[in-house]
Amino acid sequence: MPTVIFKRNDTNLKFTDTILVNGLAADLTNSTVSFVLRDQSSGVAVKKTATVVGAMLGTVEYAPVIGDVSKAGTFSQEWEVVWQNGKQLTIPSSGYNTVVIDPDLG
Repeated sequence: MPTVIFKRNDTNLKFTDTILVNGLAADLTNSTVSFVLRDQSSGVAVKKTATVVGAMLGTVEYAPVIGDVSKAGTFSQEWEVVWQNGKQLTIPSSGYNTVVIDPDLG
């Protein structure tokens, strides 16, 4: 997921990504995926259950609610996948995705 930029309190956007393992789409059948968003200035994090859109294609999405995007700033984002066997993988495996929430004028 490249850097995502949007306005504070905008909830009509969905965060989407494709989970890759060794360059191939991960099979997310019977897995749970969490969307994690951390404020780079305060360290406060949001961790919510994401939706697996295409299990065999590794596609996931998260639709934020107002409390998730109510503060302007720069955030680090990652996905946490837990498979049915209990094994876990964090994506991206190195670094973070970046989310920028710009202030709105209203």
